Amino acid sequence: MLDIYRRPAKLLAAMEKLTPIMIGMGVGAAQQTGNPLIFIPLHKGADGFLSDEQFKKFYWPTLRQVIVGLIENGCIPFLRLRGIGARVWKLFKTYRKVRRPGWLTSQIW
Repeated sequence: MLDIYRRPAKLLAAMEKLTPIMIGMGVGAAQQTGNPLIFIPLHKGADGFLSDEQFKKFYWPTLRQVIVGLIENGCIPFLRLRGIGARVWKLFKTYRKVRRPGWLTSQIW
């Protein structure tokens, strides 16, 4: 969390490097098991954990890349939105215009 304030550029660079790795892990798991469903629990995007500005800068762009990468490789993302409220749903509405994830579940605590 402190890296958002102390090293934002390095944090973003690290996230960009990890994104293709995460896509590859999901696609590899789907291929090994023959099950295209990829479970993605989302906890750190919960309302109150990040400001809207931080969420849009540090969380959403790479998450969206992972979702799109999985779908483009024949996977079905199963997103578990825990404690995530209206701001994320607005982003998913925008996202659905491009491509829809397989399943979304939400439990707001």
